[in-house]
Amino acid sequence: AGQGVGRDRSVIRNYWEADASLNAVVVEHGKAFTALKWSVRITSPHTMLMEQSVDGIVSKTGGEMIRSGDPASAFAEMIGRIRRRYCLYYRQPAAQSGEQRTIRVELSSEAKQRLPQARVLGKSGYIAP
Repeated sequence: AGQGVGRDRSVIRNYWEADASLNAVVVEHGKAFTALKWSVRITSPHTMLMEQSVDGIVSKTGGEMIRSGDPASAFAEMIGRIRRRYCLYYRQPAAQSGEQRTIRVELSSEAKQRLPQARVLGKSGYIAP
């Protein structure tokens, strides 16, 4: 498990340095696929780490994941979500070049009340230039 965690950190750092996010469409295929998925998990438990890794990388890079049995509509939905995104820019605090920084963005209490379905997706950090 330690090797996977280290690899995840490296992948996340690369995404942060590239100022990119991971958006994933995971295609699922009915009951037969689910049975196969659980069979693989039992015989090869390391595949669960891969699934968890993708979820973690998606959330830490500010991306989204859609699980669907219909890849065409899921892909179209993902493209629509990407097009509707906003960007928040701010002056970065002073830091050493290459330093890893963490950030957190939240809706205000008033915004949460007005827009209860709203979600804030964002990177959990960045690498100082």
